[in-house]
Amino acid sequence: MRQKAFFYIIFSMILISLFQFISYPVKGEPITDSVILIIDASSSMEEYNEDGTAFKIDDAKVAAKGALDGLGGSTEVALIVFYDCDEIILENPFTTDLGDVRAKIENIEVHGYTPLADSIEMAISYMDNNSAGSEGAIIILTDGGETCKGDPVVSAGNVKMMVIDCKLHVINYGDGNGDQLKQIANAGKGRYYAPKGAEELSDKIKTITNPDNWPYLDQKTDGQDSPNKELLSIVTWYITLGVLLIAGIVLLVTLINYLYNLLRERSKKVVEKRVKKWWLPSLWGRLKNFLGSWSRK
Repeated sequence: MRQKAFFYIIFSMILISLFQFISYPVKGEPITDSVILIIDASSSMEEYNEDGTAFKIDDAKVAAKGALDGLGGSTEVALIVFYDCDEIILENPFTTDLGDVRAKIENIEVHGYTPLADSIEMAISYMDNNSAGSEGAIIILTDGGETCKGDPVVSAGNVKMMVIDCKLHVINYGDGNGDQLKQIANAGKGRYYAPKGAEELSDKIKTITNPDNWPYLDQKTDGQDSPNKELLSIVTWYITLGVLLIAGIVLLVTLINYLYNLLRERSKKVVEKRVKKWWLPSLWGRLKNFLGSWSRK
């Protein structure tokens, strides 16, 4: 019986510990995914978009900032901006504080040429040496092909030799250079998009930036029907909490019932012991005296 009681106590302690370690799954979780945004800030990005309603760089800023909205705490983001052939800048190192990244995106100013090859090499090196995630994505938002030195297709092929599992995606927000940009995406094991208009641009970059969609990108779909990772985490957390609460209630009722039966059994033994000790000898002595006196008569 004592071993059984000890088991109940230990199990209760384990259950209490589980409750203490349960926390909201979205906040404070470890980094699992790494994203590098490469934004083209060459002079051609200051041209009007296809609709003629805004500059391409302004559409790119809105789309890039919007893509960050759906990311959870397990995704770190870095920002690389190329302004000219020799001006490729890591504007923001890996961080989960996306407010800093948004501010850096907003402050981008355009000038110069398009160094795709060197930008890709920089992103690959930075991702391999600084990322905390186990899976990554490099996303290039540009309106044209290489206009500096180097071969961006060859550079993109180096993605296959990275330590981290990474893919390179290309968004072409321009009218030309589609063949080269497609080759870059294929060499980098990624996807190629050529959105028409600001709305489609925002949709495409948001799709490929969110790690929820990466398995669907591997299947060559856009991932619009993918589940919401944060919602699933919340549902899973509440289900787990509910199961633990039910298990705790059952355990508590079982423990109370066990203790009640244990106390009742002990009380019963104490009563029986007292009866045997005081009442039975007394009755036996009286009976002996009665029988002795009766036999003498």
